Amino acid sequence: MMNRNLIGNENLPNLYISQVSVSDTSSQAANVGTKVKIEFMFNNSLGANRRPMFDYSSGREPVEIIMLCVYDTYTFNALLNTRTEREQQEVIREQISNGNVRQHTVALPPLKMNDLMVGKITPTYIRKEITLNANVNNLQVLAKFQKGNKHGPVVSEAILQNGIVVKESFILKIKNTNQIWTGPIHEHNGVLMGGSFHTEEPHPTLVKVKSENYKIKDLRQLKEPISAEDNISGLIQTENNFFSEVKHSQAENGAVNFMFSINTKEMLINSSKYSSILKQYSEQIFSSVARQATIKSLYIYFTDAHGKTRYAIDTRQDNNTAMSTKVYKDSLTKTPRKTSSPLPSESIYSIIEEVKFSNDRNIRTFRCQLHEKNVSSLKVVVEIKDPFETYLYKMLQEAKKQNNQIKTYSALLKRRDVFDRNTGRFKQRRLADK
Repeated sequence: MMNRNLIGNENLPNLYISQVSVSDTSSQAANVGTKVKIEFMFNNSLGANRRPMFDYSSGREPVEIIMLCVYDTYTFNALLNTRTEREQQEVIREQISNGNVRQHTVALPPLKMNDLMVGKITPTYIRKEITLNANVNNLQVLAKFQKGNKHGPVVSEAILQNGIVVKESFILKIKNTNQIWTGPIHEHNGVLMGGSFHTEEPHPTLVKVKSENYKIKDLRQLKEPISAEDNISGLIQTENNFFSEVKHSQAENGAVNFMFSINTKEMLINSSKYSSILKQYSEQIFSSVARQATIKSLYIYFTDAHGKTRYAIDTRQDNNTAMSTKVYKDSLTKTPRKTSSPLPSESIYSIIEEVKFSNDRNIRTFRCQLHEKNVSSLKVVVEIKDPFETYLYKMLQEAKKQNNQIKTYSALLKRRDVFDRNTGRFKQRRLADK
C-alpha cells in the first residue's frame, strides 16, 4: 500500500516549506527591499521493487514546483477558499493581471538513487530566492507539484503581514491523539480531514493547534520584535505616562532589537506651562493643538556591562515624522559616526526609525537596533517643541493686530468729518471709506 504521507492521491508528493529566511537586499542603502529565501522539502523512498516511490526522472511530462507569491491578504484567502482547480486558476489569472500575484517555476534537483533506501524516508530540499521591492509589505506563498495536467497537494505559508514576519502558526493533530499529521488535507462538511480528497475509506479527523512559527527567521537589520497591538497595549495609563514599556529581542547576529512608544500629549500636560490653562478653557482646542507637537530631539543611550553610559543614536522630526537614522562604526577606530555615506571600512552600529502603529497622533512609536552584545539598560531622552507656545504667540499677535485696528477705528470716530455733531450720527459712507 502506498504511503500517503509521501504520495497524495494525485500520485504526486506532498510538498512542505521547511524553512524561510527574510533579510535586507542591502546593508548600506536606506529604504531597501527584502530578500526571501524559501526552502521546500519533500520525502521519497524506495518501494519493495527498489524503484523510487516518486520517480520524477522518467516520463514524458516534466515534474516541477509551481510557486505563487501573493502580495495581498484578501487574494490569499480567496485562493485558499477556492473549491476547484478551475476556480483557482480564474482567481490566479485575474490577480496576476492586477499585480497581486506572481508565479514562479522551481526546478527539481537530479534524482539520486544512491540516497534512497527501501522502507526509509529520505527528505529532499530545494531552495528558491525571491526579492521584494521596498514598498511590498505582504507576502504569502502557495506551492505544489505539477506534472502535465496533474497537481499535487498545495502547501501555503504566510510570511509577511504589514512588513512584520508572521509569528503565529498552527499544526494539525489527529483528533483525540497527540499525533501530528504531516500529509495532505481536505475539508468535508466544515471538518478538516486527512487526505487530498474525501473518500469512503477511513481517514483521520484533524484539529488545529496553535503554535509559534519557528520556521521563519527574520535577519533584517530592523526586524519587528512585537505586533502593533502588543506595543500599544504596553502603554500603562499612569499619572506620568510618557513612555511605553520597552519591548526587546536579540537578533541572531547578537544585536539588540527594541521598540518603544512615547505619548507627546501626556508630556505636554505635565511639562508645558500653558497646557493646563488651555485645557481648562477648551478641551477641543487643547487636543487639536497637542497633536501639532513635534520632536525637537530624541537621544538613546545605553549602559554597558561595565556600568558606563554610552551614546547609541539620535534623531529629530522632519516634516510629519522623525528622520530614519543610521550610525556607522569603523572597525579600527570603533568610533560611532552618523552619516548617509559610510566608508567601506564602516559597518552599521545602530538604527532608528519611526513607525506608525496607532491612529492617535499623540502616540509616537520607534523601533531600533543596536549592535552591542552587552546592554544592561537603555535611556531615552526626548525634547518636545511646545505647540502651545506657538499657538499662544499667534493669538497674541492677532490680539495686537485687533487692538491696533480698534485704536484706528476709535481715532476715526473722533474726527469731525466722520461724526456729525448736529445730527448726532456717524457719516457711515465716510467711515467706510476710511
